[in-house]
Amino acid sequence: MRRANDFTSEGWGWMFRLAVGFMVGIVIGRWVGAWTGWAFTFFVAGCAVCAVGWWGSWRLCGNWQERMTGVMLVLMMVMLGGGWYVVRHVQMPSDDVGIYVGGADDGGWLVKVRGKVVGGVRETNPARGAFGKFTYRRPGSVFYLSVRELKRGDRFITTRGRLHCRVGGVMEGLADGDTVEVLGWLRAFHGARNPGEFDYAKYMTRKEVRGQLVVKSILHVEVAGQGGGLWERLMQMRRGAMARAQAALLAGFDQGWAKEIGLIQPIILGVWGDTDELMSDRFRRVGMSHVLSISGAHLGILLGVVWLVGRLFLTRPRWIIMLVVIVLGMYLLVLPMRVPIVRAGVMTLCFCVAGFCGWHVRGIAVLSFAAVLVLVGRPMELFEPGFQLSFGIVAALLLYTGGVSKRLLGMREDGLDVWRFRRGMGWMMWRRVVEYVAVSVVSFAVAWPIVAWHFEVVSPVAILMSVMAIPVLAMMLVLGFVKVAVGMVWVWAGSWMAWGLALSADLMLWVAAAGDMVWGGSVELLQKPSMGWVVTALICTVMMLEYVRRIRLWQLAVMMILLGGWLWIEQGGVPSLHSKSNTGGLSVHMISVGEGSCYVLQHGAETMMFDCGSQGYLDVGEKSILPAIQSLGVTRVDRLFLSHADLDHFSGVLDVMDGIAVGTVYVTETMLEEAEVQRREGRNQAVRFLMDELNRRDVVVEVIRRGDEILFGEGGRIEVLWPGERIVERKARNNGSMVLRVRYARRTVLLTGDLQEDGAEAMLAEEEIGTVDVMELPHHGGYGEVVERFVRMSQPRIVLQSCSETRLRHDRWAEVIHEMDAIQRGGGVVRYVSAVDGMSSVEIDANGGITSRCFVGGRVME
Repeated sequence: MRRANDFTSEGWGWMFRLAVGFMVGIVIGRWVGAWTGWAFTFFVAGCAVCAVGWWGSWRLCGNWQERMTGVMLVLMMVMLGGGWYVVRHVQMPSDDVGIYVGGADDGGWLVKVRGKVVGGVRETNPARGAFGKFTYRRPGSVFYLSVRELKRGDRFITTRGRLHCRVGGVMEGLADGDTVEVLGWLRAFHGARNPGEFDYAKYMTRKEVRGQLVVKSILHVEVAGQGGGLWERLMQMRRGAMARAQAALLAGFDQGWAKEIGLIQPIILGVWGDTDELMSDRFRRVGMSHVLSISGAHLGILLGVVWLVGRLFLTRPRWIIMLVVIVLGMYLLVLPMRVPIVRAGVMTLCFCVAGFCGWHVRGIAVLSFAAVLVLVGRPMELFEPGFQLSFGIVAALLLYTGGVSKRLLGMREDGLDVWRFRRGMGWMMWRRVVEYVAVSVVSFAVAWPIVAWHFEVVSPVAILMSVMAIPVLAMMLVLGFVKVAVGMVWVWAGSWMAWGLALSADLMLWVAAAGDMVWGGSVELLQKPSMGWVVTALICTVMMLEYVRRIRLWQLAVMMILLGGWLWIEQGGVPSLHSKSNTGGLSVHMISVGEGSCYVLQHGAETMMFDCGSQGYLDVGEKSILPAIQSLGVTRVDRLFLSHADLDHFSGVLDVMDGIAVGTVYVTETMLEEAEVQRREGRNQAVRFLMDELNRRDVVVEVIRRGDEILFGEGGRIEVLWPGERIVERKARNNGSMVLRVRYARRTVLLTGDLQEDGAEAMLAEEEIGTVDVMELPHHGGYGEVVERFVRMSQPRIVLQSCSETRLRHDRWAEVIHEMDAIQRGGGVVRYVSAVDGMSSVEIDANGGITSRCFVGGRVME
């Protein structure tokens, strides 16, 4: 009879199969949702009974029962995975706080909640972006609240779940574990409104946070009791250790090493506060973004060095493992408990426990068990790139590194080779170098389809970058850990190690910069590859690694050419709303920027932009506009029109210029004069700051006036309709907004800026507007009787409104558009609102045909 423990058998092992079954169940549970979700849980009991029966037969009978037992166990894990996902993420309990979460667009519900602060309180700084110093918002506070009771109406209801609280003010003295009573607006999170934008709603869903509680003032937060339990005291001690560790790490550095500090802190202690976004983007482009985030690779490198050091002084393996566990515990004590760090800690701890207990199990079995543990705690982790890369790469390294290194050494399938009888130090060093290269090859082979799917980038130089970066990373980790450990005891001694750590950081920055300068080193995809391509690429990768010692180079080349061709066809041949427009049409995109404005016009290789800013968040250029236009394939803005001198129409300009090239900037005479007045009077205000920065960057700025015309493409024309002379003399801002009429293929687009009552009335008196096909609703949808008449006389087929949710609470335009829809020529009026529909696009083909659609919901009109 065979042993019950099958982990030592050849192949992938039953634990690996069970883990895969659990993952497949989670995928199915997410796919089928609630309508069949509970069938999993009801079916699990039957599968468990069958599995137990087959297990008993296996103990008494022969081989076929053993195989059937394995099949039933895998099937049971599939059902367990699906049922567990449904219980955690689909079937919401009756007392869950998520039931009371209002919509993200309607302001939510005014509620009072009681609960406990979880994870500490963080202060937020609204002064972000190039124009951050001009914000009117005050610093605030954010924290997670574990809810116990909720009051809606006249009574409290027992609830449970976590909320993300955002307070309009700094909460001094509030700490982890404090019990609070909070009054605020309970609403859902916003999802991504533009392509390429960070999806905050999905992020919070993965963290199992049910909603956000928006609190207007610190006066609406009442501390009912301070945390004084054992757990709170332990967390307070841990926060103190983290603060001392960070102080020890920074000791000896001065302000001249800002870039090095921005790289060292996330790699050593997982602190991202001083990390430059441009540096992070460079690491992402060359396939080295994993270097910046603490993961299993970081812990593996650090603890591997500890193991080697332990072997020099300790004789028993268990003592060495105990040393590794002690170092691991000390390191985790000073790291923030983020999901990637916890995931890496669980993985490493499972390997340490298996080794300490002397279990003769394969590494893939231990890794599979760790993966199941992580997924039991957070099933949504399966869909995270960090989980897929960490466990996928480590699994591939355990299974295939030996075979790849033998292939690189020239060994035959039977193990015989010309190097078999080689001995000596040189030969051993050469083998280690080849094994090191094999690790990089296996890692890249598994990672590149996953990276292409999640990050929409393919980096052909990633193998070379990994080969160069891993030794530098090992040096940084060892120096950083020793510096922290020594500095926490003796600050002066730790500060002397700053120069060595800074040198290793400079070397890592040089590696990333060298990879970024290689032509073709990073390929930015226009859209996500299809799931079919990703699955096929992963299957081909596994087959290549499984049969690496049999596969021929020409077969590998054909495989890569076919996959590359498939990907190229998807990127260039599949029509998409967010791919670059063809040369035969004009595209108008309204980017969702909250209470602000940004319109992008594309015709072939030419790109124009009308306004570029937001009042809600001043880093809109980096967060929303750049990702959106890059997803459109834009690499340069040829003409940028700024309608007037309000910050919500130009706050993203400088951040966009940091990411892509901008040609000529067109402004009104009033805007230029206002900047000059501020300069003469010594006022450092936003308009002057903009003009000074444009001048410093050698950007061409031109003044355009009413009656000017600009030609583009084949038959395209931009006409400047406003501001008129009387408005210019009055130096009006909103009513002096630039108004453009864009003509193409017998169609007309009217962009109105912040035009209000006086300006609209003057335009109606002085200018023949005529009918238009596409129209921007003036002043973000600000209502006025004259503006209504202005819109009705224009008779647009498509109305674009760029605004925040606040504008929609008293929406006068809904009734107006409905009336126009009933009487309009040619079939009615369509309105797109950026706060609801996200980025909305209008396509005008060369024959004058119009198609419109939106990013949120995918509504399409022809």
